[in-house]
Amino acid sequence: MKRLFSFIVCVCSVSFIMAQSIAKDSIKMEDFPIVKIQTIADTISVNINDRISPKIRKPLLKSGSTRRGNNPVALLIGDSTVRNGWDADGSNGQWGWGEFFGALFDSTKITIENHALGGTSSRTFYNNQWAAVKEGIQPGDFILIQFGHNDGGPYDSGRARASIPGIGHDSLLVTIKETGVHETVYSYGEYLRKFVAEIRAKGAFPIMLSFTPRNAWDGNGHIVRANTTYGKWAKQIAEAEKIPFVDLNSITAAKFDAFGPAKVNEMFYADHIHTSEAGAKLNAASVAEGILEQQLPLAKYLRNKTKDIRGTARKGNRPVVFVIGDSTVHNKDEKSSEDSWGGVRCCPIFLTTKKSAWKTMPWPAVVAARLSTKDAGMGFVPL
Repeated sequence: MKRLFSFIVCVCSVSFIMAQSIAKDSIKMEDFPIVKIQTIADTISVNINDRISPKIRKPLLKSGSTRRGNNPVALLIGDSTVRNGWDADGSNGQWGWGEFFGALFDSTKITIENHALGGTSSRTFYNNQWAAVKEGIQPGDFILIQFGHNDGGPYDSGRARASIPGIGHDSLLVTIKETGVHETVYSYGEYLRKFVAEIRAKGAFPIMLSFTPRNAWDGNGHIVRANTTYGKWAKQIAEAEKIPFVDLNSITAAKFDAFGPAKVNEMFYADHIHTSEAGAKLNAASVAEGILEQQLPLAKYLRNKTKDIRGTARKGNRPVVFVIGDSTVHNKDEKSSEDSWGGVRCCPIFLTTKKSAWKTMPWPAVVAARLSTKDAGMGFVPL
């Protein structure tokens, strides 16, 4: 019996060692993605350093540096839901919508600059980043403003980034506990008024946005709106200052309601505020839709539908099926797409002469087509 037991133990040990050896030989480290966790722009130390140093913290991208000739520039200011991480490359799994906004515009006529910074509120961005951004603004530029996610919390400790709730003209003198620095804190609405006044003084056009919706649901199966707090206050300032207001929160929230919780979970990464790539693209499309719906001056720079859909002809009011994906859908390395499922091999499945047209195209083109169609039920959905 002892010999049998020893034999079994020996066999199991050898099997385990062989399995480990095979695993090492067959699985390479490059098969696993390396995720860099970037919290530099969102840490307490950065906010404290901004308050200690009299030198303004410069944005990573010099304001106005992408300008082409006399073309205007659209500059985005906001928090991590607009631009996430110091490198803004999605390496932490989170994306801001500002990184995809530029793809929706004709770059030969306008450039988009994302100057948003993670962890900032209307207060801290105005105090620490705004002066440097403002330097590059020229007459005719557009500045999109989105704040609110970080405007809560303590006034005088930790990140000390809170603004006074509401749109009043009241102020509060505080002493930052960690530094002893004195600061006058204003209301959320007052900081927005400051942005608007200084943008106008530069001859540029401010556009106010409500902040992105969070993955939070009420008891009736709807995304919780921001229309009683920061979204409402942003709208009130826009109306009082007679500037455009894009209700990003409501536009995207309506889409989330239609998706349902399971699908919406895919729009976020790691928490209920920061979006995944799919969620960021959805928010970018929502901003573009809001701009187009109101026919704002910025709308004329959106990418042209006819050019983007690459010759696909919509026939009357018939729907079009759009497919997006990788080389298994459409192989760009080949002269044709016959060997990928999204190409001509799939067309016979559909009655293209009576029901629909078929075309594969990149994501910005899908949004451009969506923005220029009035077909019922053609709301943009990332596939």
